[in-house]
Amino acid sequence: MACELAGHFYLGLGETAESMKHFLRAHERYKQWVSIDIDLEISLESLISCF
Repeated sequence: MACELAGHFYLGLGETAESMKHFLRAHERYKQWVSIDIDLEISLESLISCF
């Protein structure tokens, strides 16, 4: 979230290139978090199905 916030900050200053760096970093982090969440869900479902 900090990267996204920094992106908005720099965008407000008119620093488009710097803003884009932060938005792209935020996008990468969000993709990582979603994949971790999906992996955890699958692991939990597999564990539960064993019982």
